[in-house]
Amino acid sequence: MNLAVYGGSFNPPHLGHVHAARAVLDAQQPDRFLVIPDYQPPHKDLTDGSPPPEARLEMCRLAFRQFPEISVSDLEFHRRGKSYTADTVRLLRTHYPEDAFFLVIGADMLLCFRQWFQYRYLLSECTLLVLSREDGEERSLQQASALLTEEDNAKITLIPCTPYPASSTSIRSALSRGERPEALDEEVYQYILRHSYYR
Repeated sequence: MNLAVYGGSFNPPHLGHVHAARAVLDAQQPDRFLVIPDYQPPHKDLTDGSPPPEARLEMCRLAFRQFPEISVSDLEFHRRGKSYTADTVRLLRTHYPEDAFFLVIGADMLLCFRQWFQYRYLLSECTLLVLSREDGEERSLQQASALLTEEDNAKITLIPCTPYPASSTSIRSALSRGERPEALDEEVYQYILRHSYYR
């Protein structure tokens, strides 16, 4: 079976994340699709005023509720500490030893993939599903894909996806000003209001 893994801080999960997930479902039709919010991002600190990890998990459940094919997983919450993707994939392999793994990432992540913790292990275990985030990225993506394929034996699939204009940074900024960001699902937005996050 094919298992797609879509991780991130999801701070907060927005319609751009949902748009990306839909593109993966349409293009790949995986047998399993796990959305895995990280407990502690390994490469950045969460912005002051960000919700606790458990709240980001609940917001993900709300944001992706329309997709019965998608399961939102708390896998990284049991491990605590920094949420390295390589560690998560190792743990998933114990649960799904026969599955083919597909790791969903944005174009910006492909361009710096060699900086990831144990990136060679990830390339040996996963096919990368790369989503474009901005217009005009095709050439740089193809070059980075060719280099990783040739030098690291990577398996990479570029997913056709019209970029969705959404930025977690911009959304957090708008929320801090008391504005209603258009790129937020209504139930996610109401959850944020009830708990006064990002204020």
